[in-house]
Amino acid sequence: CFEHPLEQFHHRYWHAAPTGPITEPMASRTSKLVDTIEAILEGPVIDLAQLRQACRYGIPEKAGLRSLVWKVLLGYLPPDKTLWERELAKQRLWYKEFVAELVTDSFDLGELDDDPLSSSTDESTNSAWGKYFKENLVLEQIDKDVKRLDPDFAFYLSPTGRPRPIKTPLHHRVQREVAESATFNEDRDGVVAIARKVSATKLTEPQPTEPIEGDGEYHWEVIERILFIYAKLNPGISYIQGMNEVLGPLYYVMASNPDEQWSQHTEADAFFVFTALMAEIRDVFIKTLDHSEHGVGALLTRLENLLKDFAPACNRALVAMDLKPQFYAFRWLTVLLSQEFRLPDVIQIWDTLFSCQDRLTHLLYICVAMVQNVESILKEKDFATSMKTLQNYPEIDVMKLIKGADRIIEGIEHQRRHERFVATGIYE
Repeated sequence: CFEHPLEQFHHRYWHAAPTGPITEPMASRTSKLVDTIEAILEGPVIDLAQLRQACRYGIPEKAGLRSLVWKVLLGYLPPDKTLWERELAKQRLWYKEFVAELVTDSFDLGELDDDPLSSSTDESTNSAWGKYFKENLVLEQIDKDVKRLDPDFAFYLSPTGRPRPIKTPLHHRVQREVAESATFNEDRDGVVAIARKVSATKLTEPQPTEPIEGDGEYHWEVIERILFIYAKLNPGISYIQGMNEVLGPLYYVMASNPDEQWSQHTEADAFFVFTALMAEIRDVFIKTLDHSEHGVGALLTRLENLLKDFAPACNRALVAMDLKPQFYAFRWLTVLLSQEFRLPDVIQIWDTLFSCQDRLTHLLYICVAMVQNVESILKEKDFATSMKTLQNYPEIDVMKLIKGADRIIEGIEHQRRHERFVATGIYE
């Protein structure tokens, strides 16, 4: 009989037959899975294949475990643990320098020597003021987006409990720059173009939190700083809406480690974990690559082909309604489903994605499972209802989607075995 891969995994690590009430085996399995993961992490060199297999169906809720595993799976920490101390010290020092050079200095208007009212301040020039105004357009968008992060989840709007590493909050730079631009507009008609490039919405938009007295700050302020530094270090992509949704869960997991040895470096670690993940998925954010083999357009095409093969009834219904994947799956793919589910469910899905070497491909399999799960609604062929369902996905035990993705993998393997049999006459 068919045995699901999850059961194969359980049998591999948990040999004892379950006894007692039905709740006992789950608690026992969770405890043993913790032991298995910790045993893998204890060796001098971590076996990544074993770690991926152990974490494929979720990482147990043990303090600090997930944040450490994600650092390893995403490549921030190397498998060779003898390198950890040196690598962490080096990269955390780099981040400290990034904050000092890219945030603190750029905020200090007094250090900009060129004339902000001269014609050389246009963004197309290399003047300090031109760069400053251009950066603030990016910062303003970041500032809006980080304040909108998961409004039903209080964590991002709560204080970090740590001192701010810069003298003045970064978001004050946007407010100050707007005020400066407004003054320039009143004083000199020649800077109207510059003033128009900066929205004044921050002057009237309410703050989501009260200012913290002293040098404290909120978690969203840390996320804002990380995104701004990333944008400055990666001018080719800069900041694009949605990156905040990718960083949010990563930062939350890093910040949830109660071990002071790790938690004091949450910001630096979150930055490098985010950078590592973005190195894999950044092409889906770049509009000019939409129709390339690496862009989101190619992923949507692959999703459409997978639906034809593994969800034919759903696909026929979608085609009949002319409901294309780009109408509902664009957001699924670009922000890794982070806006479709509650944060604990997103984290569980990401446990699985990060345990896969080809994360975007596995994401496609989960997306197919999502479509399969609402087949009964799609088969009614009501465009408005179908669109609403796919764009506002109903609550579900996400393990059902994870297992659904595994069935698609099994289907692909079956296809490949059949093709080899047709070509060679040998069935494997």
